[in-house]
This record gives sequence, structure tokens and C-alpha cells, in this order.
Amino acid sequence: MENKYLIRKVNNNNNLEDLYKLYDRVFLPEEVGQLAKKLANNFPYMENKHWFLAEEKDSKELAAGLSLIPSIWEMEGIPLKIAEQGLVATDEKHRGKGIMKMLNREFDDQLEQEKYDLAVIQGIPGFYHKFGYHYAVPMENHINLDLRSIKEIGNSGFKVRQAELNDIPFLLDQDQEYRKTEYISVLRDEKIWEYLLTHSKETDCGCDCYIFESNLEKFYCKIMYQGFGKGLNISELSYSISDSGLQFLLSFLKKQAIELKKPFIRFNFNNTSQIGKYLISLGAEEGKTYAWQIKIPNKLRLLNKIKPILEARIQKSECNDYSGILQLNFYTNMINLKFNKGRIENIHVEMIESENTFCIPDELFASLVLGHRSWEELQYIHPQVSPMILYLNPELKPSDDLTGKLINILFPKRESWVYLQY
Repeated sequence: MENKYLIRKVNNNNNLEDLYKLYDRVFLPEEVGQLAKKLANNFPYMENKHWFLAEEKDSKELAAGLSLIPSIWEMEGIPLKIAEQGLVATDEKHRGKGIMKMLNREFDDQLEQEKYDLAVIQGIPGFYHKFGYHYAVPMENHINLDLRSIKEIGNSGFKVRQAELNDIPFLLDQDQEYRKTEYISVLRDEKIWEYLLTHSKETDCGCDCYIFESNLEKFYCKIMYQGFGKGLNISELSYSISDSGLQFLLSFLKKQAIELKKPFIRFNFNNTSQIGKYLISLGAEEGKTYAWQIKIPNKLRLLNKIKPILEARIQKSECNDYSGILQLNFYTNMINLKFNKGRIENIHVEMIESENTFCIPDELFASLVLGHRSWEELQYIHPQVSPMILYLNPELKPSDDLTGKLINILFPKRESWVYLQY
């Protein structure tokens, strides 16, 4: 069948203006065109090469578009280069014609050209699996706190004000505290914070960022202009906040919620975070998180990137003197990790099966390597996730299996939380 569409990147301002109009047509009443404009003109590190277009060849009409929003995540101190696929839209009359498949091929080419470690999407359930994206890092939790659970208290010596640009060094310090706590987190620099405190406020993603100060403490809190649910949406909060600071904050937020006629306060944090546990102790229900959908463009590149983490784990374990090969069998290809007395000598693609072979389908590897699920949890609903030796010797006890033990050491389940950066 003849391809009626030209897939290309933005090359001038007219292209961008047409793209903004497309977003407004597709997403109204949401002002996605305004968000796209702010990202294109003001968001650091966005360039024309990060906007992808599908144009009908005959009419020259813009049929669809998407963007690559660059960012940096951090895994135990190691920065990961991230490409978020965002602002995905297809004009209604051009749907069902395979345009997103063509746009994603172009997007994947860019991932390889710029050597991204991960591609991520916040998108709707189900649709993006066909392009290789699978759930792997939690996001968008709903810890909803009833206003009646909050005691109203006096000032307690705190002064409250909106954050300004000269607060960025403090906010960067707060980010550092947050990253120490989470296995995978977002790494934001001064330029990102400048965008968040200025241009982001003119979009649907905007927040009011408040600074709370007393003689004893200083912390920040972000209240979203919009968000999921009917509550007052709290998207960020200093991880170092004290109990007394949190009590004052809750009293402050209760007043804000009453003013805005919000029936409850929604906190977008992990259930297991210190803040999440405190809120649950006050009577808030544990939320059920959604998750980032993630694709690993090049598994070999990612494993080499996090090699220091893997080595540190093996050397702190009971297998700290391990020498041999651990093979990851993805059913379509295999990667060998060669160890020598707890050190990784090399990581390479291999086509011959090894003695210590762990089998896992491609689509589940992101969940394992990023700490979202243990291999036993994955195996519970995907029996094809397993050490090969347990396939061949079903009567063998899992505790006697070296392969499974190594996988648990190298890829443990961990808690992560990634703030939005725009």
C-alpha cells in the first residue's frame, strides 16, 4: 500500500505554529498547544530535532505530531539519559492509518543517534505496548487525606511565600535530599528550576511553589493548578520536612483546600515514602500508583552504564568472590556478564547458552533492571521468567539455585519516584 504521509522533523516556526493548532484541535479544552509552545520556546534542551511531524503528501496538511522531551534521571548516583515521548496527537480524520507506527520509527532512530539510555511515556494504558513500552517505574499516586483528619494550628513561627529565582540553590539542595532517598529519581539543574518557576506557570502543568521558613526549619511544597481527581493536588514536598513542619503544612493546605472548595488533599507520593507513611497514619488510604511506561533502546548500553552499581552489589553480597558467566536470555538474544572474583570483566552479546542462564522476555526486563519488580514477582504471572536450571530441574530448591541468587543480588526490588520536570 502506498504511503500517503511524509514523516519529518520541525524545521521552522511555521511548522511549530501548525503543530500548536493541531494540539489544540485534538485536546481541547486542555491547552496543550500552549504547553507545546512553552516547551518549544522556553524549555531548556528542547530543539527543533525533538519535534516529529506526519504530513499528508498531497494536501500538505499536518496529520500528527509528537515530541521528544530530554531529561536526566539518576540511578544511585549514575545519570541516565532519558527521552520522554510526549504531546502525542493525531488529527481525527487521519487516525487508524499507521501514522504513529511511522512516527515511532523516526523517534527510535533519534534514540539511537543520541544514545539515550531509556525512552519513557506517561501515556494512556494499553496503546504504547505495541511500540515496546512497558510499566517499570511508579508514578501518579493518590494518597487522599480527608480535611477532617487535619488539626488546624497557629503560625508556629513559619513565614510562607512564593518561591523566587533566588531560591533555586535551596531547591537544588532539596532535590539532592530527595535523590538520596529514591533509587531512581529525576536530576534537575538550575535551568530546569528556572523554567518551573516561570514559564511552566503559564501551562496546564503549572504549580505554585511555596517556601516555608522558621528559625528552625525551611522547606518547600508545590501545589498543582490542575491534576487528577477533585482534591487539592500536592506534587512535591521537601523530603527533609520535620513532623512539626508537616503539621503546620497540613493546616496551611487545609485552609487552601477550603478556600478553593476542594473536598480533600491529594498527595502524589509513594506509599512507602516517609511523607506517605505519615499521611496514611493520619487515616489516608494507601494509593494505587500508575507507572511510567519504559523502553530500553539498547540493553547492552544500559547494563554497561550501570556496571558500577552491579559490581558494588555483588561485592557486598555473599557472592562477592564469584567468577563465571551470568547470562540474560531474552528469548530473541542473549547478553553475558562475565565476572572475575566479583568484578565484571565485560558485558557482551552472546549467542551460545551458558550454565548460569536467566530467562526473561524483552518486555519485562525494564521492570527488573529498574527495580520495579523482583524476578519472583514477575514469575508469578509470567512463568517464562526463570533461571534455566529450574526449568531443567523442577525439583531443585530455589535456595540452591545460584542463578536466581545472582539475579536477586544484581537486580533487587527498590523504591523509586520521579518528579515531572516541566
